[in-house]
Amino acid sequence: MTPEAWSQELTNRVAKVVQPSEVEAAVSALTKFRDLVRNENQVQNLTRLLSDEEFLEGHFQDCFEVLAAAPEIRERSCFDLGSGAGVPGIPTAILAGKSRWTLSESELGKAKHLENVVQELSLKDRVRVMHGRAEKTIGLATPEVVLSRAVGKVGKILEWIERCSTWNTLILFKGPSWETEWADYVATTPTNKNRPAVIVDHKYQVMAGDGEAKSRRILVLRRS
Repeated sequence: MTPEAWSQELTNRVAKVVQPSEVEAAVSALTKFRDLVRNENQVQNLTRLLSDEEFLEGHFQDCFEVLAAAPEIRERSCFDLGSGAGVPGIPTAILAGKSRWTLSESELGKAKHLENVVQELSLKDRVRVMHGRAEKTIGLATPEVVLSRAVGKVGKILEWIERCSTWNTLILFKGPSWETEWADYVATTPTNKNRPAVIVDHKYQVMAGDGEAKSRRILVLRRS
């Protein structure tokens, strides 16, 4: 894919999730985000998905899809657990201009990178970075929505965040093995424990580097 073709494809996908007047600015910001991650990846390991196609399919598409699976996050306070390179938090913040984000990252180097990206993209009014373990930072962030992408299994994630009283929605990015993971969690969780309910199971596909379609899904869990 040529740079021009990539930019056009990104524009086409962005146009599906933002207002027409916002497309150009969003495409520019997402492109700058890609460049910042690539540059930092030469200093520290942030992601193995670095080509234009991998950014589009492996990073940005998850953010487009989460807005389809959980449109309410456009105006919510969100907590990106283990933000790493900044996905899904930073691209989704770019696409959803009324959302507010806390990027939680336990590794200092990555947290400093995230702070730089937030500064470079002029997002400091809506996005903040917290360095530390999620169990501690989430209580200070007091989010309404928690998002976790490739951080751990659902049972462990719920252990990390269960002491925070403000969130009521947990969004997980998972693959084909989700059913087994959820079944294991249910089987090992006491029946008297207040388990969240899965209210959305959003399935989609992305193109892998070898040209094959890869199944992905976003689970939206709600606790009472």
